[in-house]
Amino acid sequence: MSKTVKKVILGVVIAAAVVAAVWGILTVLRTARRKPVNVYPVESFMTTNEWGNSSQSSGTVTTDKLQKIYLSESQTVSQVYVTEGQTVKKGDKLLSYDTTLTSLDLERTKIALARQESAVDALKERMETLERLRNKKYWEAEKAKLETELAAAEVAAREQANRPDGAPVPDVDLIAVKDGTEAHPLLMQDTLFTPDGLAAVRSNSGIGDSEKIYLVIYHHSDSLGDYVVQGVILAGDGHDTISLYEPSLVIPTADDAASADAKVAELRKHIRGLEENMARADMPKDEIDAQAKKAQLQQEIDQAQVSLKIAQIDFQRKSSEVADASVYSEMDGVVKAVRDPKEAYQNGEAVVEVSGGGGYYVSGVISELELGNVQIGDTVQISSWMTGVSCEGTIVSVEDYPASQSGWSNGNQNVSYYPFKAFVSEDANLQPNDYVDISYRSGSSKNAWYLESMFIRVDNGKSYVYVRGENGLLEKRDVVTGADLWGSYTEIRGGLTQDDYVAFPYGQDVADGAKTQEATPDQLYNY
Repeated sequence: MSKTVKKVILGVVIAAAVVAAVWGILTVLRTARRKPVNVYPVESFMTTNEWGNSSQSSGTVTTDKLQKIYLSESQTVSQVYVTEGQTVKKGDKLLSYDTTLTSLDLERTKIALARQESAVDALKERMETLERLRNKKYWEAEKAKLETELAAAEVAAREQANRPDGAPVPDVDLIAVKDGTEAHPLLMQDTLFTPDGLAAVRSNSGIGDSEKIYLVIYHHSDSLGDYVVQGVILAGDGHDTISLYEPSLVIPTADDAASADAKVAELRKHIRGLEENMARADMPKDEIDAQAKKAQLQQEIDQAQVSLKIAQIDFQRKSSEVADASVYSEMDGVVKAVRDPKEAYQNGEAVVEVSGGGGYYVSGVISELELGNVQIGDTVQISSWMTGVSCEGTIVSVEDYPASQSGWSNGNQNVSYYPFKAFVSEDANLQPNDYVDISYRSGSSKNAWYLESMFIRVDNGKSYVYVRGENGLLEKRDVVTGADLWGSYTEIRGGLTQDDYVAFPYGQDVADGAKTQEATPDQLYNY
């Protein structure tokens, strides 16, 4: 191997070593500047499912060959046309109402529905605003970028107007046009008003020797603190005979006159907007504060949407009651029961029941994480939102394909949900189109434990947390997750223990290798 080749190889090795050393030093410096990341005991943010293997869903009620007529508080029965045990045909009249009170009540429910819709819209708008606000630290960084752009734009504006630093910049139209006409004269500093300077004007502006040029010569008067201007006309007769005129142009002198430039003005306006935004009382301090505010607001939205659904049900029922004062049989069947209207209302029972040999179907959704643990024939517990009635049902079908949306589920939004149906006997006191909570058997054992979902992040379908490692430094760790609990907790099946310490997984200091310090839940919520 020649000496030259050896020198080249040695040089490459040395260069690589230098680069590696510099990179290592920079990494150390960056790490040293990071603040210690707060870590919290898992046991402070976890729960166990005391019910063992119960999971929650929500759904709707439909009837199959079954009709039950219930009274609302504003309904009064005028007449019942059937008796218990009577056979009826589809379309036979069963009873009729006095709708006077119902008509009045319809207006009340209409107003209540409108108010609840407005409440939900207002909460959603607050969430959209919160998403746009980001957080104060983010906008401080954005402001710094804009201020750098502004400084460069101010320099560019002076250069575009051919002005030295500190000299005034004319109106933006003059900057753009500057065609040497009386309306848009060229500008020249008095020190440049020489034969060579005039020749340069024609050369630089592209105006021919035979064309007239209007100039404005300016001179800064230190004693007056102002700019003195004088209009000059170059005749364009081949010798540039000079004559004077009174220009209408007034050169701005206030502030840094580069503000006349459109880009400068736009950047300044943008920066003022950021400053006003950052001063808002609802501006989150940082990413942790933003995520906490979003989580709290999402809970308010979920609760308001439940109230909205109930208001919609109430309005739909009142509208149906007013639409027709009579109720007709929906099928061929037998009248199973006829009760006294007042007693039926007080006991939460139907006034008239007609059966064609059917019952109820309740539709819900199951998480993909629990598909293998829920079987056709399993029993589910059902509770009505409207009446509080509880009953049991049996799962009769589970779809092979996930729903396009998760329906009424407030569960883990990172997994798919599969529709299922449960059958309930006709003896239950459910009502058509009612919304219900459904509890069903899942694969979680009584030993299952759940971590608050805000500590878990998902990337490309994989869940992970930031946890304090054995060396005391922060590390990113994959976890195996399971069922959702109450929309706020996620089951941990592997990768994390109840003795670990986890970090809130957002913020500029959260990274592999960061130093950690133990903190209390109060420090997270009151950050």
